[in-house]
Amino acid sequence: MLFCLKKLCVVGNRLLNSISFKFSKDYSKLYENLVFIELNRRYSILFYYITKNNFEVDFLVFEKNKESKLIQVCYDVSNKNTLERETRALLEASKELKCKNLYILTKDVDKEEKGIRYILVWK
Repeated sequence: MLFCLKKLCVVGNRLLNSISFKFSKDYSKLYENLVFIELNRRYSILFYYITKNNFEVDFLVFEKNKESKLIQVCYDVSNKNTLERETRALLEASKELKCKNLYILTKDVDKEEKGIRYILVWK
């Protein structure tokens, strides 16, 4: 099991946009940064997680010194391959960590399916 702290997030999305050299907006990165800012405000221990098979989970939240939440941030889950990648990482990490609180934060899906809670990112 690997815990990593290397994820680079900035104080705000406006700053992220101003230092980015892209010509189009990467909404997934903007969403992920937005979620990081909010999770960092709420929780003192926050990592990302890489499974044994090298799948990345965006956020691993600790509460009371125990893994409590696994969170993926995905702007658009309408693409079958994207959805498969995001859920596969969550489910594998869930098995490895014995963590049952699984979330995908997205722009337009609000449901629960296969033990994963999809939440609109603005909520």
